[in-house]
Amino acid sequence: MLPLLLTLSCHPGKPGAPPGGDDTAGGDDTAGGDDTAGGDDTAGGDGTAAASGPRLGLLQFHLVHNLDDDSCVSRGDCFLDQEETQDVAGWITQLDANANAPVLHWDRGVPWSAFAVPAPEGQDPVAFYEARLDPELRAWIQAYGAWFTQAGRGYLALSVLDGTRQGLAPELLADGSLQALAGACPDLGPGATFQAADGTDFVLGDAWVRWVGFMAAELHPDQLGLAVEANLVQGACPSSWPSLVQLYHSTYDQVRPQVGDQVQLFATLSLPPLLGYDSGCRADLAFTSCDTEPPAPAALDPDACFPGDPTALDELAEGGRMDILALSFYPEGLEMALPGVDDARIRIWMEGTDPSGACDAQARLPGWVDPLATLDRLGWQGPVALAETSARSCPTWSWFDDGATRAWIELPGEDAGQVGWLSAITSPADGFVFVNNGFLYDYAPLGGWVVSDGVTDPTMYNLFNTWAGSGLYEADGTAKPALATWQAALGG
Repeated sequence: MLPLLLTLSCHPGKPGAPPGGDDTAGGDDTAGGDDTAGGDDTAGGDGTAAASGPRLGLLQFHLVHNLDDDSCVSRGDCFLDQEETQDVAGWITQLDANANAPVLHWDRGVPWSAFAVPAPEGQDPVAFYEARLDPELRAWIQAYGAWFTQAGRGYLALSVLDGTRQGLAPELLADGSLQALAGACPDLGPGATFQAADGTDFVLGDAWVRWVGFMAAELHPDQLGLAVEANLVQGACPSSWPSLVQLYHSTYDQVRPQVGDQVQLFATLSLPPLLGYDSGCRADLAFTSCDTEPPAPAALDPDACFPGDPTALDELAEGGRMDILALSFYPEGLEMALPGVDDARIRIWMEGTDPSGACDAQARLPGWVDPLATLDRLGWQGPVALAETSARSCPTWSWFDDGATRAWIELPGEDAGQVGWLSAITSPADGFVFVNNGFLYDYAPLGGWVVSDGVTDPTMYNLFNTWAGSGLYEADGTAKPALATWQAALGG
């Protein structure tokens, strides 16, 4: 039997320390107040970075759950929410108070049924599709549209891919649930046909352009992502990659005249594969028993770790169809100690041992080698931005199972690493047009019971736990050290 509760200490003595208590629901959301960002524009509307630093935004996710232990099962009230739906206006106020540019990162499924058919000739397409949307979803979108309009600019990214980046985005149903429309690695070309949840067949390229055009008309962004982490398909589904490139080109060509030349169009790209990162550039981690001090790892060679692989960028950007290099990058994925951290360790508890006790093995991670310093290997000459990023301030849990070995892994995280990362990426010297942090609030890692009881699969468990502890505030609204770094970059 796997452990039902995994506990970690993030900020000792604070109610926001995950996972535990009821703080995972976000408390009374006290962030904001006098800690407003506001201020003047930190990056030019033409996509060039201003001398004072990048525009700073926050992905709108407000992840709350009560899955840190299994007590919700007996009560029958288990939940995990990724978006704020109860007080959208209040949530937007908090985002606005801690950023200087609006952001909407749509990665939650697409209402395909609503956009499966064209608007009747002579009818306003925006009004037509508004009427086809679920009223609550329509109001949610329009709340963000009001924020974008007030700010006069903003960043909107829309994902045509599912969360695994191996298939088509599922359909978002009226009750908020998702329905898959295709299996892994489908044809994603503009002429591919799928069946929406209401039974309507639709041509992917047509429906996608309708959806993108509708969202652009509702929000009027000045940066518009037509796909999210598109290059992950190249590695995960090589057979789907050429068709996705065709879909992106077709979408770019049709959306460009709709939004005008002043809007930057692009697909966001995951940084590690773009730089050709391979963890084989370092020696295997030197694990020791937990009562033995592990050796310090050897320094890494940036040439070996990041040789550069601009293939995906070059193919997507063909014909001048990439107005900005917008990167998705979560630095802990490199398994290195973050900037400002001298000793970061992975700890392992083999299946059957109690993670509340001493670990079975540990290893030190190698020191930081900055991939951002190797971007010149891509040959890109245009503006660059961090479309989504974050770093943890506390450890989190991962479940490992390769068929032969099953174990709980504690992945490192600490305040110094989060502060170090935010300090590095918000520096004017890096020249980013904008930087979007992944979360405003922390959330607790999911409890191990969700894997042991089959509530979710290990892949989704590990994915959600990757970003636990990545907010600027603890879940109860307590400011974290990283907040001061963020606000200093905002000029607040």
